[in-house]
Amino acid sequence: MSAGAPEAVTPLSALQRDELAVLLGQQLEQRQRQRATRQGQASSVDYAINERQQDSDEPEQRDGDREVNDALSARDAQEEQALAAALARLAQGVYGICVRCAEPISIDRLRAQPEASRCAGCEARMEALQGMPGPP
Repeated sequence: MSAGAPEAVTPLSALQRDELAVLLGQQLEQRQRQRATRQGQASSVDYAINERQQDSDEPEQRDGDREVNDALSARDAQEEQALAAALARLAQGVYGICVRCAEPISIDRLRAQPEASRCAGCEARMEALQGMPGPP
């Protein structure tokens, strides 16, 4: 939304808002479980490493496994933040409105990516600037 522009009210019906609120909540819980599982796995790996002798080539593998696990946990945390932000927009009554152009975000896009904060056009422009592929 541009500076000074009035906040748009979500164009979604009450049924659509309820549907998407459930979807957002489910996805948030799923990401939280995934991250907790990864953290538990990392702790288990660290414990096992301390309990037994290591071969000379295992430290590189172990370090690589930790890097992958850390990257996946960071991605889950970012997705959790995006989902929580979408739930906050829903509570504020502005969910489903593009944060860049204040146009409605299509229900199909929200169903595919409920944490979306930009319409498909603005997302495509943003990703083009970053050299990324466009939205679903």
